[in-house]
Amino acid sequence: APVGDDESGDRPSGLLAMGGMVAVMLGLAIAPAVLTRNVGRTATIEESKADRIVPPNPHTYGAATAPITVVEFSDICCPTCQKWTPKLHAFVDTNPGRIRLIYRHLPIVQLHETAPLLAAISEIAAESGKFWPFLLETMALGKAEKTTLTDYLAIAGNVGLKPDVIQKRLAVETDPIFARMTKDVNDAVSLGVNSTPTFFVLVKGQPIKVTDANGLLPLLEGEPYASLLKNAP
Repeated sequence: APVGDDESGDRPSGLLAMGGMVAVMLGLAIAPAVLTRNVGRTATIEESKADRIVPPNPHTYGAATAPITVVEFSDICCPTCQKWTPKLHAFVDTNPGRIRLIYRHLPIVQLHETAPLLAAISEIAAESGKFWPFLLETMALGKAEKTTLTDYLAIAGNVGLKPDVIQKRLAVETDPIFARMTKDVNDAVSLGVNSTPTFFVLVKGQPIKVTDANGLLPLLEGEPYASLLKNAP
């Protein structure tokens, strides 16, 4: 079954940036993006970059032993990401043991000013095992429906987090949540990621592939991915 739509996703107009309150805390200096609009393009990435694609202790859904790993660099407020991430999450459920999803942050503040804030809250959620519930509930609302910190804290409360604790942590510049976000963004820039969602597809012994929302489904329908998805582990 198809897992995505024919969409190109979100691209910044100039710089990838974090912006606002969270940007001040992060202190990030994001390099200019070299933009490309080759929709559906799939490329091969050097194996030496694998450690920048899959970080230590990632946000993973699916079996660690799955032969296919899809790493998604995503903006929580990106409309295309809001369609793709839940579909891939469900796709893992329908292909148990065959594919796993890893989520990484790339907030594009020019397009979605609250995306860094949501990414920060999701990192707090992850510490309580609530990353995926918070992420999916937030994405289900759509980018324009929730626009204030109060609204986002309400979602956090819905999944069992304490809004007052979140507010205190967001105000601490040295909180480890910001270091984790910084690593995701820095790795994305070093890998040349310039739009969301961007997907890296890894299979042991095979070249690492990178593609966008239009290219992922055709890639998974080809070999060796189709056979790995068809055959039980």
